[in-house]
Amino acid sequence: MEKEEIFSKVLRAGRRTYFFDVRATKADDYYLTITESKKLQTTMDRTTTKNIKSISIKKILPNLKKF
Repeated sequence: MEKEEIFSKVLRAGRRTYFFDVRATKADDYYLTITESKKLQTTMDRTTTKNIKSISIKKILPNLKKF
């Protein structure tokens, strides 16, 4: 399943950085992926990345229209 990137945004908040990516699959399903990158204080000054959530936009769109 190849994914095409539609939108990407970076948000910095202190020691954390959030990446918001919207991607489309070949089947025209759209997914929002939120990735959190958190800087840890170590001797090597490493950055660890954690994928927080991947959700299908098609599943949440009907609920967003209510607001």
